[in-house]
Amino acid sequence: MIISVLLKLVIFYFFLSVVYSFLYLPENISFQLRHTQQKLKFRTTHKIITISKVFFVSMIFGGISLAQKIYAWIYKKYKEFKAWYALAQFAKKMTKNIKDAIDKEKKS
Repeated sequence: MIISVLLKLVIFYFFLSVVYSFLYLPENISFQLRHTQQKLKFRTTHKIITISKVFFVSMIFGGISLAQKIYAWIYKKYKEFKAWYALAQFAKKMTKNIKDAIDKEKKS
């Protein structure tokens, strides 16, 4: 059971890494090639090494980065929902108080 859960987590992490690699690979490669060009002679071997490093690092740390972005987005939406709910509760109380005040005024 525990091994099954861990295996599913590893597969999910690998999936996130692949998605991250496809989303950000061109951007990361262009960034690394720009910096490689400034430091070294720009040869084909340097290009291949740079692309390999970028892909390797994306596959290792991409899942963490994407999971963090997803968590931050979900947390932000949760906070927004909580704020809107609090606002709706406040509006409900105010509406009830106004209605009660109008009813008291009509009775007196």
